[in-house]
Amino acid sequence: MTASARERRVVHVLNTTDTGGAEMVALHLGREMRALGWHPEVLALRGEGALSAEFAAAGMRVSNLGVPIGQGVLRIRAALRHWLARERCDVVHTHNVTPLVGVALAAPRHERFRFVHTKHGRARATNLRGKFLTRWAARRADALVAVSGDARDCAIRREGYPAGRMHLIYNGIHVPATATDQVGQGLRLVTAARLEPIKTMELLLDAVALLRRNGVAATLDIVGDGSERPRLEQHAAALALGEAVRFAGWQRDVGSWLRGADCFVLASRSEGLSMTILEAMGHGLPVVATRVGGNSEVILDGTTGRLVPHGDPAALAAALGDVLGHPEWARRWGQAGRTRVQQEFSLDAMARAYDQLYRGP
Repeated sequence: MTASARERRVVHVLNTTDTGGAEMVALHLGREMRALGWHPEVLALRGEGALSAEFAAAGMRVSNLGVPIGQGVLRIRAALRHWLARERCDVVHTHNVTPLVGVALAAPRHERFRFVHTKHGRARATNLRGKFLTRWAARRADALVAVSGDARDCAIRREGYPAGRMHLIYNGIHVPATATDQVGQGLRLVTAARLEPIKTMELLLDAVALLRRNGVAATLDIVGDGSERPRLEQHAAALALGEAVRFAGWQRDVGSWLRGADCFVLASRSEGLSMTILEAMGHGLPVVATRVGGNSEVILDGTTGRLVPHGDPAALAAALGDVLGHPEWARRWGQAGRTRVQQEFSLDAMARAYDQLYRGP
């Protein structure tokens, strides 16, 4: 049976199936691609995580190579080479650096499948060997995607990705049928992110403490988990935030937390194109976030929310105070954000752009 007479098989290669931006893009994309004639699945290099059940529920098989953290690209190459030799793939779609390099090394002559890679942010190799391998691997891919203009420029200027193969495809989301009606009724903030150093969540805790010292009785729900959680819980205790901050852990239904909030906030030091920001805007929430990466390509300062410099908790507190202190602004910004996501960041537009890339020239 030819590829045109059956569902074409596309395999998303990820580091793990833990909750993260790249993993959520693969999940959302996989859910859409069946209607376009694709059979999507996932290959995890280093192990499975919380999203494995979500992939399975979407009909996407999850395979796991189980390469332990600490074992490098040569071990990954060997495991990938064995897996690819026995599997029949039409498209192999890698996400972020390690899968890119691993597939390029495992199948340097990839005539059996089309090789597509997505760069989700600014993360890059810092040592000479890593820089060389990334540059070399990017030139082995048939098509390269960046999820924001910032990520695209970083890939070309700083990592040597070939500009002629680069494509800009914004992440897309499913926009709920109705927006939240909570905005402007309270002082509830929400954030959703992996609790890892790049998210600099301590800055958000500092900003909430400043708000409360200034008489704004804001509360914060932190949805997500990660290695930083114990330290962040200690930091919240040291700031005497008490019940004003709730660590919700990983949640399958993030939407229910968004629907009950008045404002979404993200204090990262780096972002590609944040899925959680898009989801918050889709629910009609105003967004306050740091002016990093692709955030300024999504959030229109003073129209859909506020952008602030990274590393400045006072500026973050002031922007949050603007939203919480002006309910009419918050409602207007939330409505404008929802409209923007519907028009510019739809799941259908993302899926059709990838479909075109998968099929090739």
